[in-house]
Amino acid sequence: MADTPATWIEVSRSETRKTIDDHALVLTARGIASGTAVAFGRHILLARVEDAERARAELEKYVRENREWTPRELAPQPLRWSVA
Repeated sequence: MADTPATWIEVSRSETRKTIDDHALVLTARGIASGTAVAFGRHILLARVEDAERARAELEKYVRENREWTPRELAPQPLRWSVA
């Protein structure tokens, strides 16, 4: 008997590809297969239907844990000289 193809469902949507790439990395790190698509100008992250609940929980945890982080591009630059 042939394998039944997986059914995929949206687990994240963003205007920026970076956000979806970050979310895809989170799922990969947790062993959850994912894929991306673009529809109506939005980037979409997909997971298998059977993994969707777990994927959304992992993404919610990631967003919650990183809510207060200063984006790298806004972090203060170190001093290149000092006074002694």
